[in-house]
Amino acid sequence: MGWITIIIYLSIYLGLVATVFYILSFLKYREKERKFFSEEQLPMVSVLIPAYNEEKSIGGTIESILKSDYPKDRLEIIVINNNSKDRTLEMAKKYESGRVRVFTEKKQGKGCALNLGISKARGEIIFTVDADTYAEPQSIRNMVQYFVNKR
Repeated sequence: MGWITIIIYLSIYLGLVATVFYILSFLKYREKERKFFSEEQLPMVSVLIPAYNEEKSIGGTIESILKSDYPKDRLEIIVINNNSKDRTLEMAKKYESGRVRVFTEKKQGKGCALNLGISKARGEIIFTVDADTYAEPQSIRNMVQYFVNKR
């Protein structure tokens, strides 16, 4: 048996050991990271929607969040009209209910609108979406799951 054959077998052996090590490490890491909230543990979530001149899209955005598969009693939607010159406020008010609240921020700017929304939010977790964003039904639940670890 020559040196080249020994080196080839040694390389194959080390490659297999390294591959098995990485696969086992990956599986262990995934197992550790896969802790999720149970249905009863899901926290209250506030979704903030700052809006400026979004009359054409605000209704679709609100409807997409209302169609979420997140528990209805733990989800609130806060629309913050930011001095819109169109019918954004009127369109948002059509959805106002126990789950959807609408406010108007007099100071101009998205930051001011978000600050007002944060001050009104009741949720432990706050998400913001633009007024022309459409959310998939499972998106809130999927995002919340990563907050199970308080760190």
